[in-house]
Amino acid sequence: MAVSSQSTVLVETSRGAVRGAVEAGIARFLGVPFAAPPFGADRLELPRPHEAWTGELDATRFGPTPPQAPYEGLYASLLPSVLIDGEEILNVNVWSPAAALAGARLPVLVWIYGGALIRGSNAWPTYDGAPFARDGLVFVAINYRVGVEGFGQLEGAPNNRGLADVVAGLEWVRDEIEAFGGDPGDVSVFGQSAGGVLVSTLLGSPRARGLFSKAVVMSAGVGPLPPRPERTLATAIAEDLQIPQTKEAFAAKTPAELVGAQTRALSGGTIGTSALFPLIVSGDDLLPDPLWSALQAGAGDDVRVLIGHTAAEGRFWYAPKLAPPGLTREVVEATLPRFGLSRAALEVYGRNRPGDDAAALYGAIVLDLICRVGLNWFADRRSASGAPTWVYEFGWPSPVLDLGPAHCVDLPFLFDNLDDEWSRALVGEDPPQRLADEMHGAFVHFAKTGDPGWEPWSAARPVMTFDSPASEVVYAPRDDERRALLGEAP
Repeated sequence: MAVSSQSTVLVETSRGAVRGAVEAGIARFLGVPFAAPPFGADRLELPRPHEAWTGELDATRFGPTPPQAPYEGLYASLLPSVLIDGEEILNVNVWSPAAALAGARLPVLVWIYGGALIRGSNAWPTYDGAPFARDGLVFVAINYRVGVEGFGQLEGAPNNRGLADVVAGLEWVRDEIEAFGGDPGDVSVFGQSAGGVLVSTLLGSPRARGLFSKAVVMSAGVGPLPPRPERTLATAIAEDLQIPQTKEAFAAKTPAELVGAQTRALSGGTIGTSALFPLIVSGDDLLPDPLWSALQAGAGDDVRVLIGHTAAEGRFWYAPKLAPPGLTREVVEATLPRFGLSRAALEVYGRNRPGDDAAALYGAIVLDLICRVGLNWFADRRSASGAPTWVYEFGWPSPVLDLGPAHCVDLPFLFDNLDDEWSRALVGEDPPQRLADEMHGAFVHFAKTGDPGWEPWSAARPVMTFDSPASEVVYAPRDDERRALLGEAP
């Protein structure tokens, strides 16, 4: 039973009482622990349950964030970092309609943030869940360990610790969300970028089975990636610090020391350089089989899936003001064979994007290899099995740094949070509110009903394209590019 006043509200969980704030009919609970702090004896271990507390837990401000380095350079202006000290980093933020705390059982949306598995937190202001609560959902944002703390492969330590954090957060939702007005039997998991990778991994994880019934995979690769070196991020950090690649040696270093070494290991590349290292690995009870194999075998077919990407993901790394120097057309042509591609693919992309320079074309090709090719395969296989699947694309071009419809530009529209100053850093001063209404509304409808409002995937390849001045279903958009990447005849 909830006890409320004008400005605060108290709920009882199995671990203790939690006091949040109420504003404009929305109850907000921030920094609520879902697992014990992963420090001390629990450092570099799987998450364990949080001990009960006495009295009231103050949940009116964001909790600590996982150890990480802030974004640098121009990216710091696009994705400002939120760094909050403290050990209670395994926490959730919850937004609910205040009226729901009286015993409602509303659909639940769980958000998993991106950040290349080395950055990110649930405290980023754009991830404000109030618009979702306003529209009748209980919104939960989960923190998980990033970088080597969450995903470094170390002798003597379990792998996939950050993934285990996400599963523990979903188990907390199952066990506790009813106190916040949510229905533990009606949970959707949404994730973007690295968060989308984690959502797709959850589809293949036996440990996550039954914890959610709907999933949204945004701007993430679903399928086999280009070959990656056996050298791991933990290996690079061990070499930098001149220590063994063991749990004992890494735990003897402070989180700040590991973050510093990680930053040096990733220097000289783009913001997505961590993708060169294998961070999520198979072979444990979280992910017994490689994800690609598990999805091929039908893992997750009992979950309704919405999947998509932005129309120009790669411009986030390869727009003119963000691209690494020296990516001339000659360099791009020489690089394509590493991906099994010929000059013909570059010519197809060049015809479709006459205003793009060589770096932007390279970004389009590489990100399509990672996102679009696997996405289409995943949707095809699920459709053939009768697993309900919908596909979208975000097409509105941001004027900021000539990003266009790049990676992350869709987030302020999804969250219907265009007025936030952090959102404006990505979308500029005059983004179309109608587009936010459409995209946010479709995703809310999916979380409530399991159907975003357009026809499911089929051989016709229907893709809802969110754009301005009009959004519409487009059949097989730019399929000549997809076929060129697969080496198929036009």
